[in-house]
Amino acid sequence: VLSEKGVQKIRKYVENGGYLFSEDWSMEDYVQKAFTDYVIIGTVLPKDETVSVVAKAGSSSHPYLKKIFAVTAREREKGATISEDDLDKNSHTWKIDKESRSIKVRHPSVVVLLRSPELQKRAEGEEAVAITWGVDPSASGGGGKKAAPAVASGGELSHDRKVMKGGRVLYVLSHFGKQGSTTDEHSLQNLLINFLVEANERRK
Repeated sequence: VLSEKGVQKIRKYVENGGYLFSEDWSMEDYVQKAFTDYVIIGTVLPKDETVSVVAKAGSSSHPYLKKIFAVTAREREKGATISEDDLDKNSHTWKIDKESRSIKVRHPSVVVLLRSPELQKRAEGEEAVAITWGVDPSASGGGGKKAAPAVASGGELSHDRKVMKGGRVLYVLSHFGKQGSTTDEHSLQNLLINFLVEANERRK
């Protein structure tokens, strides 16, 4: 468990433009402490859960989900594509550990990327399994916050086209090495890869 000084170092790192990927119990260890204004822990899951994971409505075109929900090679040969209506039918399966904490979103700039219908039923409506948010460097410690954009998109704000100064957080309610199939493991890997691609573009 990190000290308060360590937690604040993480917050400052992201405020200064750093990209933070975090998973599973780190929400309780330091994520909610460093970013209480954005997220906190929710319902405690009493047992191991294997749940379906789908794209949150409105997030299917998010760059972090690139190549996660793809048509099969055979479908691609036929020219098939996936519509918004088909997203809920196109799911992965993720394993979530016993005593993991569900995600309670507190800030409107937090984007839910992936959700689980089963988790929503078991965790008092808390459906998120993968979330991301930008951290505004002027909002340190909470208080009056100026929301960062939902997607960095090359480092520019969609409103006034100014360069986004702060960094981003990507948190997933699962972790590597726990998934039941290679496909499910790859969905988690691709999420992280897409996150790192954007971090690299921002640095350039």
